[in-house]
Amino acid sequence: HVNAPHLPVAIKRMLPHWAGVDDVTSSFLDEARLVAHIRHPNVVRIREMIKDGEGVTVVTEYVHGCALSHVLKMSPRPVPPGVAVAITCNVLDALTAAHSACDDQGNSLDIVHRDVSPHNILIGADGEARLIDFGIAKARGRIQETREGHVKGKFPYLAPEQLSGGEVTPRTDIYATGVVLWEALVGRRLFDEPNVAATIHRVLLAMRDAAQ
Repeated sequence: HVNAPHLPVAIKRMLPHWAGVDDVTSSFLDEARLVAHIRHPNVVRIREMIKDGEGVTVVTEYVHGCALSHVLKMSPRPVPPGVAVAITCNVLDALTAAHSACDDQGNSLDIVHRDVSPHNILIGADGEARLIDFGIAKARGRIQETREGHVKGKFPYLAPEQLSGGEVTPRTDIYATGVVLWEALVGRRLFDEPNVAATIHRVLLAMRDAAQ
């Protein structure tokens, strides 16, 4: 059952072979619960969450459009500055709502997205950008926590503190948004190394040089 059957929706459902895996189930549940507390037009809304014997199904609003990563891949030239800035402002507005979200008792959820990247920014046909995929977000009260020493996210967009095992804060998301803006304006990745190790080295080296 969906509360608004006349509206198009997107359905995110666990694959059957993941249904019995606690970490995957917890991740689905965490994402749905967190996003339900973020009420902002630039965050894709959760319409319903269904948990049954076959796993978890999350029903969200449908956004007619495509990911920014697709736009960047298909475009022969960089995104016009005005458009890139508008997209960035939408993402920053979404992050502000996420960072300030509270639970039903009014307590801060301390949400940090941790995976801001072109893949997780939907560009709608209405011209608005929306932030998606809070599956690895850090937040107070999550069922599933990232194991110590494990780094999650897309490495070219991760902040130095993520790569070095430091504390992640809202500034971590702001950093990633800046990397996305740079990529949109220039037309290539800021950190486009051949492997993960080289990417980590380059990011940490750039931060060290900037601090000097």
